Amino acid sequence: MLQLERILKALANQRRLAIVLYLAEVEEANVAAIAGHLRGSYKYISWSLRRLAAADLLLPVRRGAFTFYRLAVSRQSLFWINTIRKFVRMLE
Repeated sequence: MLQLERILKALANQRRLAIVLYLAEVEEANVAAIAGHLRGSYKYISWSLRRLAAADLLLPVRRGAFTFYRLAVSRQSLFWINTIRKFVRMLE
């Protein structure tokens, strides 16, 4: 239950939710690309990415001086990502 609570808390923010949905589209991006796409500050996007990674929703991959993020492929993560997509579509 603690893992579920961590996931829900991580997704309980519009900006973090936007990050997850963006990564679902592009598959992988670094902080600068995500910040540019979402028009957010580098510092806040970086903090949000760490929080999403701590909830096991994102997988950070180091390449030289950069860290790229992609969606984690655990079954539980995919379930929540697909649930979020459906919910967002209902709201549109």
